[in-house]
Amino acid sequence: MQVWLKFAVKCQYLSVEDGRELYGTYNQILSGLVKMITHPEDWLLN
Repeated sequence: MQVWLKFAVKCQYLSVEDGRELYGTYNQILSGLVKMITHPEDWLLN
């Protein structure tokens, strides 16, 4: 995903500002996924 965002900005399919915003959103989602993987007990049903 990171590569495609950089590609889209470099080819001017996206503005730099839009690319940064999407990159930030991507990082938030990735952070949540990493947290779910490293602490799966928080997501288990009892």
